This record gives sequence, structure tokens and C-alpha cells, in this order.
Amino acid sequence: ELLEILQTLARRAGSEKNLSPANPHISMELPDQHRSRLTAVAWVTPRPHAAIRRHRVLDVDLDSLAGLDMVSDPVRDLLKAAMAADLNIMIAGLGGAGKTTLARALASEIARTEPVVVMEDRRELGLHTTGRHPWAMSMETRQGHGELDARGRPRGEVGLADLIPVSLSLGVLRIIVGEVRGKEIVAMLQAMTTSRGSICTIHARNPNSVIDRAVELALTHGEEMTAELAQRMVAGALDLIVYVEIVDETRIGGRKYRYVSHVVEVVGAGERGQVVATELFAPGPDGRAIPRHHPERIRDQLLRVGYDSRNLAPYIAAGDGGWRRPLHTRAARR
Repeated sequence: ELLEILQTLARRAGSEKNLSPANPHISMELPDQHRSRLTAVAWVTPRPHAAIRRHRVLDVDLDSLAGLDMVSDPVRDLLKAAMAADLNIMIAGLGGAGKTTLARALASEIARTEPVVVMEDRRELGLHTTGRHPWAMSMETRQGHGELDARGRPRGEVGLADLIPVSLSLGVLRIIVGEVRGKEIVAMLQAMTTSRGSICTIHARNPNSVIDRAVELALTHGEEMTAELAQRMVAGALDLIVYVEIVDETRIGGRKYRYVSHVVEVVGAGERGQVVATELFAPGPDGRAIPRHHPERIRDQLLRVGYDSRNLAPYIAAGDGGWRRPLHTRAARR
């Protein structure tokens, strides 16, 4: 009975979704103003499984995240300036850490009159629904069906790597990619080098693995991609990497805490092509971001929009993160 319900929902999804033995997994929006998403799997499990993910907050900005202590005031100010300066930002973290929420908050800094293209495997950002971005264009990948085409892909399949060139041909300079998971990261990095103010998210277990993860995904693009070329692409495309941490204490009677722990400036490529980066914000005693260094490569771009990084000096000298409230995790209380 559950399988029949899922297949009916898939047929009514408004796009070419299909749940079948040949396509045992689907992910689709539910008809509730883009707030909920159904993910289902069958045939590869003993019985069908379905999960519904509901986005409680679609309209969010950096000020509200500062009020929730997901970002500190110094981090908020830097990110606001970064968006005003049209820097390219990658948001990293584990699943459920709040990457999508932070991406929405960054996008709130985009002017209402500016066109922006959002590309996702699964529509989650919802920028075209909040009213903040009347010129937002939402694109979603499409599942292929049936026989393979000349490239060995199911006919009708449309991936992120196909959509990114389309957005560039539309003349839109600001691109947001919900999440990069594979070789489409190459198209994303290429787009970032020719556009401005773009945002993407990526899964990474820890901050130190973000750049390596991006390079690994780029290497899946094909034999022509070398490690040095992949590193140079990352170095040339990204300006900032923001890592979002999640501390889950629900198993011990606590709650979940989400906060920015790192903000990294991508300085460029070294002599051997390796990515050179500087931690502008790094974890303090409680794990949350505190200022460590002044920006280097992006300093002039930030100055042009009125952000003076010398304002970080008192925080750096005092080892103070500028957070509004203490962190009340059980580990911090100990």
C-alpha cells in the first residue's frame, strides 16, 4: 500500500519522477509551499521506506542567524561584506548542520533587482518563494528514463553540469548551487571563475577535508583532470570557505547546536598548484569561530564595500569571538 501511494505521488509530482525497479529512489517536493520534501526508496530494501524533510524557516537572513548564535556578530559582518563584494563562497559541513539555512541567509544579501539562478538536485533553498528575490530562477535536475543516449546517460536526464552552462548563457552572473556531489563541481568552479558572488554547498566531515573533498570530486570529471589542475581550479574559483558545525546532544538528553566554526580565505595556488588558505576565523575554546587573522587577498575588495578588517584586531588580541551568549553544550559546561 505504501508503495502504491509513493508511486502515485511520483506520477503527480509535476516533473518526470519515477519510482520503479529501474529507478528505486526518488526525491520530490510535496504540495505545501515548498516547505517539505519526500525521499523514498524501494526494491533495494526489504520493504519500502519514506522520509519527509520539512524546512521550518525559508525566509532567513544573517541578522536572524546572529540572534540564534549560529553566527557571531564579527562573522555576520564579514559575510555581509563578502556578499556585497561579490565573493565566491563555499559552505561546508555535515548533513543537517545548517548549510542550506546559511546559504539562504547569504542569499538574503542579494539585491531584489538582481537576477540569480538557483540549481539543485532537490529543490530546498526556495528563494523563488520568499518574495525577497522576484528575479530568482529555480532549476532542478531531471531524472532520465529508458534507454541510454550516445553519451551513455538515460535519455532525458538533465544534471547540474548541464544546467550551469545554461545559466551562463542567460547572462546571469550570480549562481547558487544547492550542493555539489560529483563531477559537476568542475562546471561549478568554471562558472565561479567567470561569474561573481556565487554560492555552493558541499558535504565534508571536518574543516580540514573541505579542499581535499572539492579536489577529489573534480578528479572524477575524467582522465584529462589532474590533481594539480583540480587544485588550481579550486584556488582560482573560491574566495571563502565557511564551515558549519553541528553538535548533537539529543542522545544524552540535550539538543542540537549549530554554529560556524571556521571561515577560511582561499589565498591562491602555491608553486606546485596546491591550494593556499588562511583561517580568518578558527574554533575557540568552545568550538565556535573566533577571529585569528586579517584577510589578505580579498582585503581590498572588502574595503571597497566599507568593511575594514582592522576592526577584528581587538577580537584577535583578546581571543574573543564576539558571540552574544555562552554556548551551553554539556561539553562546554564541563
